[in-house]
Amino acid sequence: MTALQRADEKPSIDAALELMERALSILIATGKDIPACRLQHAIDDLMKSPVMSLPEDEDWDALFDLPHLTQRAYYLHRRNRLTVEQAAQRLGITREQADSYIRIAHRHVVAPYVN
Repeated sequence: MTALQRADEKPSIDAALELMERALSILIATGKDIPACRLQHAIDDLMKSPVMSLPEDEDWDALFDLPHLTQRAYYLHRRNRLTVEQAAQRLGITREQADSYIRIAHRHVVAPYVN
């Protein structure tokens, strides 16, 4: 299912989340930090994001150095436990792009700790 549905279909939470992710990308790109932060919290609330302890060998603050879609792909995959395919659909990108972003982010957050 995509964010754009036929008029006779009932909207779903997944469709809303896809649209919210696209809006978040626009807010980030236009430098609207406060609305973006609020929208990010709304997405997390709607997803009922699990509280997870972060592995000691990952520096999640390092994600802020990466482009928005790379951050979101990794966040959705690692924190929200979406598959690569689900993260790609949510972000409106291809599976290959999502996989690449997740690998880049993983190397970035783990790299400072690798001997």
